[in-house]
Amino acid sequence: MERARDEILDLGRLKHSLEVDIYEFFARMPRDAGLRYQMVDRVADIKKDGYPTALLTNNIKEFSDGWRSLLPVDDLFDLVVDSSHEGMRKPNPEIFRVTLERLGGLIPECTVFLDDFEANLEAANSLGIQTVRVGSDISQAIAELDELLSL
Repeated sequence: MERARDEILDLGRLKHSLEVDIYEFFARMPRDAGLRYQMVDRVADIKKDGYPTALLTNNIKEFSDGWRSLLPVDDLFDLVVDSSHEGMRKPNPEIFRVTLERLGGLIPECTVFLDDFEANLEAANSLGIQTVRVGSDISQAIAELDELLSL
């Protein structure tokens, strides 16, 4: 992470006369990223309804502890699969298989994966997992999720 930060700082200074510090960027990011009030509440309801829930992250080691303060992770998810601990990241299909296995061997076709990155959705879908793209309209993603859960 330090090396990446230094390279970005150098690139910004040399090519564009800009001071681009990714640590400052991360510090200024909204803590709830617009998801908290709608999606977090929906995930809490899904868990209350008895569905197994998991969070599959693409974190880096340096943020593996800090990101948990952004959400009530333990209240929302039965399982957290953190890429920085697993040594693999989405869209690697194996990380999806690991997640399903740790959730009790769930059948891919009976699961739903939500993400904002198309390559991650494609990887999950290639395993038979149903997917929902989370874009700027959170209510649309929730509606698609609810439709899949009603089938």
